[in-house]
Amino acid sequence: ISEGLTGYITRDNPMLVNYHCIAHKLALVTSQAADGVPYHVDYQSVLTWIFYYLKTSALRTHTLSDIQTLLDEPTLKVKEVHQVRWMSVFIAVQTIYTTLDSLITYFTQDKDAKGKGYQKKMTQHDFIATTYLLMDVLPVVSQLCLMFQKADIDVSLFKSMLKITRVL
Repeated sequence: ISEGLTGYITRDNPMLVNYHCIAHKLALVTSQAADGVPYHVDYQSVLTWIFYYLKTSALRTHTLSDIQTLLDEPTLKVKEVHQVRWMSVFIAVQTIYTTLDSLITYFTQDKDAKGKGYQKKMTQHDFIATTYLLMDVLPVVSQLCLMFQKADIDVSLFKSMLKITRVL
């Protein structure tokens, strides 16, 4: 018998049927699968480094915003990857994907050694390919996660959603 809350309640009510939240399970499975890919772990580290590099300086943030405006990209702040927030990786990758040109332009003109290092990482084939690959996968997983959180889940919607994503 489990030692957690379910185990405690099951001792009083052995007929209890326990169902784990499917949205939570999906988030756990995807994060654990990603943690098994060494390059993805490095990729997430780069996203975190970039987030903190820009977050710690209002001037850097303002300069990036100016470059985004100049390149006609949305004015977005780089997002942090949170291990405890469901699908935060999607939001962080989506921001990188949407403003990739601005970020590379910013880091190319940056005089700081760290900035040059980020520019080098972001212009490598692996980083760009991973960003694009994740943008093919994460929107689908994120949409599934949101569908699983609905109070009135309609299983027939999953088939139609999967058909739509195959076309994309």
